[in-house]
Amino acid sequence: MRTFLRDIQSGLYFKECGKWTPDPERARDFKLINRAIRHAEKTGLRGVELVVASADPPQLTALPVEFNAFDYRPMARLAAEFIACHVALILLQPELDKVSAQRRAKE
Repeated sequence: MRTFLRDIQSGLYFKECGKWTPDPERARDFKLINRAIRHAEKTGLRGVELVVASADPPQLTALPVEFNAFDYRPMARLAAEFIACHVALILLQPELDKVSAQRRAKE
Protein backbone atom coordinates (compact mmCIF):
# COMPACT_ATOMS: atom_id res chain seq x y z
CA MET A 1 0.00 0.00 0.00
CA ARG A 2 1.29 3.43 -0.97
CA THR A 3 0.12 6.70 0.59
CA PHE A 4 0.31 10.11 -1.09
CA LEU A 5 -0.85 13.68 -0.76
CA ARG A 6 -2.46 15.17 -3.87
CA ASP A 7 -3.47 18.76 -4.57
CA ILE A 8 -7.25 18.72 -5.12
CA GLN A 9 -7.31 21.51 -7.74
CA SER A 10 -4.27 20.63 -9.83
CA GLY A 11 -4.27 16.86 -9.34
CA LEU A 12 -0.50 16.98 -8.74
CA TYR A 13 1.10 14.70 -6.15
CA PHE A 14 3.40 15.99 -3.41
CA LYS A 15 7.01 15.18 -4.22
CA GLU A 16 9.09 17.17 -1.74
CA CYS A 17 9.06 20.58 -0.12
CA GLY A 18 7.53 22.94 -2.68
CA LYS A 19 7.67 20.40 -5.52
CA TRP A 20 4.75 18.52 -7.06
CA THR A 21 4.51 15.92 -9.82
CA PRO A 22 1.73 14.56 -12.04
CA ASP A 23 3.24 11.07 -11.74
CA PRO A 24 2.38 9.10 -8.58
CA GLU A 25 5.45 6.93 -9.21
CA ARG A 26 7.64 10.00 -8.61
CA ALA A 27 5.63 11.28 -5.64
CA ARG A 28 6.65 10.87 -2.02
CA ASP A 29 5.22 7.70 -0.54
CA PHE A 30 4.43 8.37 3.11
CA LYS A 31 3.77 4.63 3.59
CA LEU A 32 1.41 5.28 6.52
CA ILE A 33 -1.79 7.31 6.48
CA ASN A 34 -1.03 9.13 9.73
CA ARG A 35 2.42 10.16 8.43
CA ALA A 36 0.84 11.83 5.41
CA ILE A 37 -1.73 13.63 7.56
CA ARG A 38 0.94 14.69 10.04
CA HIS A 39 3.05 16.06 7.18
CA ALA A 40 0.11 18.08 5.84
CA GLU A 41 -0.46 19.40 9.36
CA LYS A 42 3.17 20.35 10.03
CA THR A 43 3.76 22.02 6.68
CA GLY A 44 0.39 23.75 6.58
CA LEU A 45 -0.73 22.11 3.33
CA ARG A 46 -4.32 23.00 2.52
CA GLY A 47 -6.52 21.85 -0.34
CA VAL A 48 -4.95 18.40 -0.42
CA GLU A 49 -6.38 14.94 -0.32
CA LEU A 50 -5.00 11.73 1.05
CA VAL A 51 -4.57 9.11 -1.68
CA VAL A 52 -4.03 5.45 -0.88
CA ALA A 53 -3.00 3.13 -3.69
CA SER A 54 -3.34 -0.62 -3.44
CA ALA A 55 -1.31 -2.77 -5.78
CA ASP A 56 -3.49 -5.79 -6.34
CA PRO A 57 -5.94 -5.03 -7.81
CA PRO A 58 -4.67 -1.53 -8.66
CA GLN A 59 -6.99 1.02 -7.08
CA LEU A 60 -6.77 4.57 -5.76
CA THR A 61 -8.84 5.81 -2.85
CA ALA A 62 -8.87 9.54 -2.10
CA LEU A 63 -10.27 11.53 0.78
CA PRO A 64 -9.89 15.28 1.42
CA VAL A 65 -7.72 16.25 4.37
CA GLU A 66 -9.53 19.09 6.11
CA PHE A 67 -8.39 20.89 9.22
CA ASN A 68 -10.86 22.67 11.45
CA ALA A 69 -9.52 26.04 12.60
CA PHE A 70 -10.16 25.08 16.23
CA ASP A 71 -9.35 21.39 16.37
CA TYR A 72 -8.45 19.47 13.24
CA ARG A 73 -7.23 16.26 14.85
CA PRO A 74 -10.58 14.46 15.15
CA MET A 75 -11.31 15.12 11.45
CA ALA A 76 -7.86 13.91 10.39
CA ARG A 77 -8.17 10.78 12.54
CA LEU A 78 -11.60 10.06 11.11
CA ALA A 79 -10.23 10.41 7.58
CA ALA A 80 -7.36 8.06 8.39
CA GLU A 81 -9.69 5.46 9.90
CA PHE A 82 -12.08 5.65 6.95
CA ILE A 83 -9.30 5.11 4.41
CA ALA A 84 -7.72 2.33 6.47
CA CYS A 85 -11.06 0.48 6.55
CA HIS A 86 -11.63 1.03 2.83
CA VAL A 87 -8.15 -0.24 1.95
CA ALA A 88 -8.63 -3.28 4.18
CA LEU A 89 -11.83 -4.11 2.30
CA ILE A 90 -10.06 -3.71 -1.04
CA LEU A 91 -7.24 -5.99 0.06
CA LEU A 92 -9.63 -8.59 1.49
CA GLN A 93 -12.03 -8.59 -1.46
CA PRO A 94 -10.27 -11.38 -3.43
CA GLU A 95 -10.37 -13.63 -0.35
CA LEU A 96 -14.03 -12.79 0.28
CA ASP A 97 -14.82 -13.62 -3.34
CA LYS A 98 -13.11 -17.02 -2.96
CA VAL A 99 -15.10 -17.85 0.17
CA SER A 100 -18.36 -16.83 -1.53
CA ALA A 101 -17.55 -18.95 -4.56
CA GLN A 102 -16.74 -21.97 -2.34
CA ARG A 103 -20.05 -21.59 -0.49
CA ARG A 104 -21.99 -21.33 -3.75
CA ALA A 105 -20.21 -24.43 -5.08
CA LYS A 106 -21.26 -26.43 -1.98
CA GLU A 107 -24.90 -25.46 -2.43
